[in-house]
Amino acid sequence: MHALTLVKLTFAIAATGLAGAGANADAGPDAASPSPADGSSGIPPSPVPNGPKLHNKMQTAITPAGTPVTYYHRFGCGTDKNHATNHFMRAAHAMYADTFTNSSGLQPHTPLVPPSADKGKAGSKGPEDDKSKVPRDLEDSDYPEGTHGANIDGIGGPRGAMEMAQLVKRAAAAAPAKIGPIDVYAHVVSTKKNAKMVTPAQLQKQVAALNKAYNVNGISFRLAKFEFTVNDKWAVGGDDAADKAMKKALRKGGYNALNLYLQTDLAGGVLGKCTLPTNIGTKPSPATYAVDGCNVAAGTVPGGPIMGFNMGMTAVHETGHWLGLLHTFEGYSCAGNGDFVADTPAEAESTDGCPTSPWKNTCKGHRPGVDPIRNFMDYSVDACYESFSKGQEQRVRQMWGLYRMGK
Repeated sequence: MHALTLVKLTFAIAATGLAGAGANADAGPDAASPSPADGSSGIPPSPVPNGPKLHNKMQTAITPAGTPVTYYHRFGCGTDKNHATNHFMRAAHAMYADTFTNSSGLQPHTPLVPPSADKGKAGSKGPEDDKSKVPRDLEDSDYPEGTHGANIDGIGGPRGAMEMAQLVKRAAAAAPAKIGPIDVYAHVVSTKKNAKMVTPAQLQKQVAALNKAYNVNGISFRLAKFEFTVNDKWAVGGDDAADKAMKKALRKGGYNALNLYLQTDLAGGVLGKCTLPTNIGTKPSPATYAVDGCNVAAGTVPGGPIMGFNMGMTAVHETGHWLGLLHTFEGYSCAGNGDFVADTPAEAESTDGCPTSPWKNTCKGHRPGVDPIRNFMDYSVDACYESFSKGQEQRVRQMWGLYRMGK
């Protein structure tokens, strides 16, 4: 067995700039090395069963601003509701139900239906499309054990649904009007070959990209600390054991601190994946949330080598999951509850590129509105992204008050 090479440098962020032994914001080029001639950015496509489709040739997208963007990979994310706990899904269901019973000002695009009925296919139309349908209480069978992770506190059945509704209301009332600044701990984990892919200045720009995306929604971030670790196995992250070992060794801060693991050779055919929040108790120990955080392909930071996805939007997208948002195309259907946010249009397919001529519309004739290709929780190229919806902003505030605030 070969010993793993592990080199670790840690830097603290001072209010006036970069600080720490050997820290130098101007050291090295601000952008990573040029991409290979084949445009692959040095990261070969690695399709996985039922995973995101990755292109084997260059693609060009035209953004709404009329700017051409060249890219090789398609955006892929390893997070969906199948990675959520029962508690999270019940909370999302309760928050969604509240949109229909409370005068929130949001215009729901789809009726609330029980998860067991959320099985419509793209372009289908069935009983779940009936807007007069009265939502029923959740049953234990709606979120069977093993499908959505551990049911941490056993909330289930009609009584559990009512308790969750009250819990959600109290959490939403307690959540602050503005969230943050949220401490960001950036861990650059590289192979020896790609140890110079990311610079300290690019990490500052990554947090600036987070703030640009989220500040309008009353959410802010600050770079608390960053570190560089050389570990060939961790940089690939191809198995759960390696991922857990990496996070156990590197994670910092509480459950309300965002840990970004920027891996130079991230495997699995995705550009990122992240943990969704859940109930970890009122006074959790660090071991409870040791694997919490976001895995992000390091080449997606601003100025990184992954063409089309090098403006820092992958971390913006993954942070959306960390804050409690699902994909706008969740369920890949025009029917059902989708992402459990009322004002995001239904979307039967994830977006590839930035299709505006004509504008992508996978649920035409079944749901109002076109696909939300400019929403950060779709799969568009970075230059296509623009905003979150008001409903997503409200959902983040609810999820923050319920799960991460003060922990």
